[in-house]
Amino acid sequence: LDAAYVSAARLAIGRLTPEHAAARVHLLATLGDGEGASSATALARQMDAQTLAALAGILASTGDSRRLRHALLALRLSGDAQARALLARFAADEARPAALRDEVGAWLR
Repeated sequence: LDAAYVSAARLAIGRLTPEHAAARVHLLATLGDGEGASSATALARQMDAQTLAALAGILASTGDSRRLRHALLALRLSGDAQARALLARFAADEARPAALRDEVGAWLR
């Protein structure tokens, strides 16, 4: 499938996440691929405690730059107060690359 179809499919899958854990698992698993921004957008639209916890886990453990950036994007797009708190902690973590911390910090201003 081309990118437009993949993106549309992921946004549709996102609507299933409240009732179907497998939908959330799929979107989380695809954050690191070429269409991970679509997965991030879908997760942001259905943000809940389970998704927040999973994204926090990705922030804590990932060495995959693309997956990390898409997890941060999901948090940014959600508008959730807890997501914003995760972003603030990330921006304050001096163990993170300075350029990425600065970018996330700018989102919070």
